[in-house]
Amino acid sequence: MPEMDGLEATRAIRRFENPEKANIYIIAMTANALMGDRDTCLSAGMNDYLPKPIDQKKLLNALTKASNVAVPDQRTDTEKPVAEEAPKLDTSMIDQLEDTIGAEAIGTMLNMSLADLPATVALIQAASVAGDLEKIRKEVHDLGSNFGSYGATRLCNHARAIEKACRDDNAVVAGHLVAALPKLVDETLHLLRERVPTLESVA
Repeated sequence: MPEMDGLEATRAIRRFENPEKANIYIIAMTANALMGDRDTCLSAGMNDYLPKPIDQKKLLNALTKASNVAVPDQRTDTEKPVAEEAPKLDTSMIDQLEDTIGAEAIGTMLNMSLADLPATVALIQAASVAGDLEKIRKEVHDLGSNFGSYGATRLCNHARAIEKACRDDNAVVAGHLVAALPKLVDETLHLLRERVPTLESVA
């Protein structure tokens, strides 16, 4: 682009005063599939990253996440507790996905996400013990986006709250939220298995 690249444009968008404009969903699509590109894009404020050549399954998954992202609650943290009133599983989102891509595709994509889930949660917990807020933020970003796409609203909101605490450099709040994460993940998976019987077990 002649005046600014995608990273600069994303940072400018995130600085908008209007929350609706500032929180628009942004997916990076780049031919420079180099190590570190993904972290660079996410650190700039992008929501997802797709390297070229584009993989159709990854593109479908990214578009599914983008189409189901809830509008962030604009109330401050002092006005409501984390994930207040948010359902652990909004099954209507899965219903809509089934109408769009079919039940089999949902099971396949969810199983792909579940394969890395234990390792991701372990990394987040280890980073919390080490006080590495940037590592926590990077790991929890994908967890919230992935499962929020399938109606795991409370888990998605919880992940966003952890991200916010990390961006605010608030290790105390981040640590408290990370400590509550495994239980919420387990409860969410239980509900997802009831709704999507083809899900595999997580080690």
